[in-house]
Amino acid sequence: MIRVKADAQTEAEIKALMDDLWRGYGQKNLEACMALFTGDADFIAIGTGIDEQRCGPEGLRSGIQRDFEQAESMKVKTEWLRVSAAGTVAWSAANITMTVTVNGNEVPLPVRMTTVYEKRDGTWRIMQFHLCLPATGQDEGESFPTQ
Repeated sequence: MIRVKADAQTEAEIKALMDDLWRGYGQKNLEACMALFTGDADFIAIGTGIDEQRCGPEGLRSGIQRDFEQAESMKVKTEWLRVSAAGTVAWSAANITMTVTVNGNEVPLPVRMTTVYEKRDGTWRIMQFHLCLPATGQDEGESFPTQ
């Protein structure tokens, strides 16, 4: 049977995984963050920067390390999370607020996130990760930026 909306247990497990990720991220704990991903060679992470397309564990590691080096502090708050699942695969969409301090300036970023997970040996791990920022120059109710 294919599920669309994840059951309560799967949703709670995915939420806990994301909470662990953002806690590790805020603590700049690279190993804690890395442990939440599959570590597969075909893992993909896409960040908000123009060059942030990371493949495999070494690509992910270098991307997270760069984040840690370029920000004095980081914290993430999940504003909205929707989880769906089918068997050992789950996926989610979320709105998060990522607040980073760079060069002494605190910058809140409204981030959209989609994630694919795989359950291995009873534990969910992140298989694919995508972050993006909403387009600027695009008014609410408009489909395309005007600038």
